[in-house]
Amino acid sequence: MSIPIIRKQMNSHIRPMIEELGFSKEGNIFLLDLGNDVYGWLGLPDASRNKALYVYPVVGLRHVIIEAACSELEG
Repeated sequence: MSIPIIRKQMNSHIRPMIEELGFSKEGNIFLLDLGNDVYGWLGLPDASRNKALYVYPVVGLRHVIIEAACSELEG
């Protein structure tokens, strides 16, 4: 089975499970509204090597008000 087919099957199985948790797909990441202008996010970048697919989950928090303040300070 080719890597693109495996990637497509993986995404078709994982996406509904992540969305059941309350995340919504926004571009290449999943976002979860935590309230008070805070969002959790999940990225699932992958890489292939030697006919294997590796997934490297990346998680983070985004605080809209703090990001706006930082941007203002940076000019």
